[in-house]
Amino acid sequence: MASTLPVGLYEDIKATVNTLVPYNVSYSECNAKSFIGHCRLIGITCEIRVSNEYSGVRYFLILTHEIAHMITWAKYGLGKKPHGKEWKDEYRSFVLRFLGKGYFSLELERAIHIHMSKPPFNSRLHSEILKILNPGQIPIGEISCNGKFRFLDSDKVYKKLFKYYSRVRVLLIDDDKNTFFDVHKDVMVVQNF
Repeated sequence: MASTLPVGLYEDIKATVNTLVPYNVSYSECNAKSFIGHCRLIGITCEIRVSNEYSGVRYFLILTHEIAHMITWAKYGLGKKPHGKEWKDEYRSFVLRFLGKGYFSLELERAIHIHMSKPPFNSRLHSEILKILNPGQIPIGEISCNGKFRFLDSDKVYKKLFKYYSRVRVLLIDDDKNTFFDVHKDVMVVQNF
């Protein structure tokens, strides 16, 4: 697990957890694609597992997401909503402990602060983090209506028609059939080609 994080961060996380919870904590990785992370309490032992499909800041946010469940159980008991207010507060507080220590660039730390202003209950990253991790790409939601773009693994050109809620309606331009479909607003695309 330590190899997927900046040097020293994994040890810092473990030491911090030991001061916050009364559980025996086991950390492990697996190559499961069926889940991203999970936290399970068995008696006084807490098992935290994270998929090894991720690394860096994404791995950090998944690991701390699961740790926040354990901290919430320790502070409030098992009766709270899994991703309710208490969990969000604990997740935010725990993540922010590790910023300003040199583990991440200042630009990435700023993006993590934005991400943690409304901690997501899933593994979706804020668009500010995605832009840093994927230079030259932007979330489709940030393209203006009628703007042209390409998906990352495609040479076809598309046009953004409109955005509704968290979805974007797009049109395949090089298609006589007027092929429309919807994608999530955070899908990363290339606009300047």
